[in-house]
Amino acid sequence: MPNLIKPIEHNNITLNLNLFETGLINLFLLFGILAYSSNQFVKPFLKNRITTINKSIEKVEEQVKEAHERLASIQKQIKEINVTIIKIQKEAIIKKKNLLQFEAIQVKKKLTIYLEEASSSLNLLEKKLALDLKQQMINQLLHNSIHLTKMAFKDEKFSKESADNIINKLQGHL
Repeated sequence: MPNLIKPIEHNNITLNLNLFETGLINLFLLFGILAYSSNQFVKPFLKNRITTINKSIEKVEEQVKEAHERLASIQKQIKEINVTIIKIQKEAIIKKKNLLQFEAIQVKKKLTIYLEEASSSLNLLEKKLALDLKQQMINQLLHNSIHLTKMAFKDEKFSKESADNIINKLQGHL
């Protein structure tokens, strides 16, 4: 190979560019050998790795699909449970309402009985008070009659006419 590049000299320091050319050729050869050998060693490793990754992706996709199916199943169960809860709540409300209505009717009946008893007790008390008042009035009239009679018998001028007057007065008060 003819030497086209001349060495550069400067103060007894020379730069040999031939080394650069050989270094460059050596680098290209090294890369070529690495590419060829890596093709034989790295390519099967990479293919194996790709296969493993693809299988892992398929497994994960299956797991995701199963998880979505389980999620759908669980959501369906949740909806059914919510419907059941709503039915139970409605039934409980109806039962509570019926129980409260029944209790209200029972309380109303008891109050009616208590009011009737109180009313009859009040009527009896009113009748008793009226009878007591009549008895007191009769007692007072009798007392007045006895007093007037005693007074009349003490009086010497007592006659049949004064007895008739007393009787008429008493009849007027009754």
